[in-house]
Amino acid sequence: MRSMHVCTVAELRLQIDSTFDGVPVVGAGIRDLCARECLTPVEASMIELAVVEAVNNAIEHGYQEQPGGRIEIHVVVTASQIDAVITDAGPPIDPATFAERYEDPKSVDRSALAEGGRGLTIMRGVFDELRYARRGDRNVVTMRKTRDAAAQP
Repeated sequence: MRSMHVCTVAELRLQIDSTFDGVPVVGAGIRDLCARECLTPVEASMIELAVVEAVNNAIEHGYQEQPGGRIEIHVVVTASQIDAVITDAGPPIDPATFAERYEDPKSVDRSALAEGGRGLTIMRGVFDELRYARRGDRNVVTMRKTRDAAAQP
């Protein structure tokens, strides 16, 4: 007999230092959140992969792998969607490059991507929407995925 779990609004808020030491904590938190909120193990792994890629980008490109920077992770899972927001105070990202270069992940030749382009392609492949904004002194990467109601228990 399958247990009945009603999906509600569930969220994960984390703040880590700009080193790779905190990345496993992010991954574990996302796996736990997704497991509690009706996502299959495959869906949970894909969400984890995309969010961890965004965090890794902030560490590597935003903070140049230097400790002392703050990265905030906020993931919300509802019955209808999954939202993930990653913020950092690294240098601004060129929004045009961010938007235009990886618009359709299915049309990108992944083998031709530079190492730096793969993370964005992964994020676009997992989430339906991927947006970047600069708010004050912070980079804000927002990802949204609509959940398939038919696939939910």
